[in-house]
Amino acid sequence: MKVLAAVNLSGELARIAMRGARYGFPGWQREVDLKNGRTKTEYLASTEAEEKAREYIAVAKTAADVAGRLFALVA
Repeated sequence: MKVLAAVNLSGELARIAMRGARYGFPGWQREVDLKNGRTKTEYLASTEAEEKAREYIAVAKTAADVAGRLFALVA
């Protein structure tokens, strides 16, 4: 809880999601096929990452779930 209390989650959620969640959370990136036949990993933009983070937090059922999800975003 000390870690969560030290972070401005409501004001910095987009920046927090951009720092790590968009790279490591499953489904937060997509593979794009290039014209030369190769694939490229495309990551979410700032607004998409913030929206996805809000959805991720919203599905929590208990206070412990919310805390765990917030901690996962921060870590």
